[in-house]
Amino acid sequence: MFNFRVAVPVLFSTGLCFIISRGAIETVAPKSVAYFLQVLAWGIFISYSCWRYSTPIKPKLKKNLLISFSLILISITSFLYTTLIDGDWEEGAYFSIIIAWVYFTTLCASYNYKISSRKFTHRIHIALLILTTIATLQQINVISIFPGSSWLNEGVRPASITGSYLHYPIIVIMLSFICLENANRENSKKQQLLSIAYIVIALASYSRSAFLMTVFGLSYFLFFSQIKKRNFKKILALVAIIAIPLITIPLLTPEISERLQSAFDTKSSGNDQRTAIWSTAIQKIDLDILIIGGGNFGKVTNATANITEKSSTIVESSFLQQIFNLGLPGALIFYCLLLSCHQSISKSHLFLKSASAAFMLQSLVYQSIEVFPAIALFTALPLISSSFKYRENGPPTAVERYNEIQNSMHSSNI
Repeated sequence: MFNFRVAVPVLFSTGLCFIISRGAIETVAPKSVAYFLQVLAWGIFISYSCWRYSTPIKPKLKKNLLISFSLILISITSFLYTTLIDGDWEEGAYFSIIIAWVYFTTLCASYNYKISSRKFTHRIHIALLILTTIATLQQINVISIFPGSSWLNEGVRPASITGSYLHYPIIVIMLSFICLENANRENSKKQQLLSIAYIVIALASYSRSAFLMTVFGLSYFLFFSQIKKRNFKKILALVAIIAIPLITIPLLTPEISERLQSAFDTKSSGNDQRTAIWSTAIQKIDLDILIIGGGNFGKVTNATANITEKSSTIVESSFLQQIFNLGLPGALIFYCLLLSCHQSISKSHLFLKSASAAFMLQSLVYQSIEVFPAIALFTALPLISSSFKYRENGPPTAVERYNEIQNSMHSSNI
């Protein structure tokens, strides 16, 4: 008899492997194949987990279906309007981003999952160890086989095996916050130190998005965990923990310190171009764009170019991107979907909520909503939160286990 519970960790391991290793896949296959394998592997894991080990939370399911239906309806309207203007159907590739957000949010944020978090956390640590080790070797010019890295005057911006120096830090920060949550659940100092080490290594990659996510995420955690409780001893301890990743790097390398500190400087290299793009984009917004996207569906994104190899425009902001693609109502509904996902995370799992809040905030100034690993990890946070709750509530009783085995046998016979 097949043990269906074995399938969950196997599928999670496979999905996570593809999520973090697009660059490695690209050494033997085209980028389009790598993207397809990412979506397929992660989709199988989420779909199977929902099918076998979930029960719907009806109010959340109704709310998410309503938001999703509204978002899809607006997307279809904007797409049809775009095709009426230029007669080109290739921009429809942007539906892949919309459908990914809708599908994974609906499944992960609308159900309770009877899966223990133990099936996830150890594998996440292994993934982080692989990612950060290879990235470090890239920064000291030992490894150069994997694509996606970039070079600044100060040094290498590593992609590790993710395929992009922009994707790598986002993946590491989000996975590290999941590990911090597990460390907090288990009261494990070792896991806390490991998680902080992963964050420090991500910051060492000259990534300002990683810096912003770290600051936003840890600030969120600090505020909601202890300031409201007025537990000043714990506040001081948390300030010390937060200070470690933010102080360590500047002490080691002034170049990285200067790079990270420039994250809030609109005139610094890179940010000056970003703010200029924002200014130009905002000036172009008219009533037509505000209402329905102005015939820009699939044109203001990297996703269309990645899928169809057709040129497109970028605005360096996920919020502005959605205004140009869907109009202001569509952009607001899209962020309602993200907020619904955030609200589905248990209030007691503050590191998970911190990761969610940090991603949403940084998406306002970075075009990160079309990064599939970020989509996968962000939408999976409610599922992981549910798995922590399932683990905390203890194992099922003997009767529950017997019924579960009987159901598994019945399903296998079918």
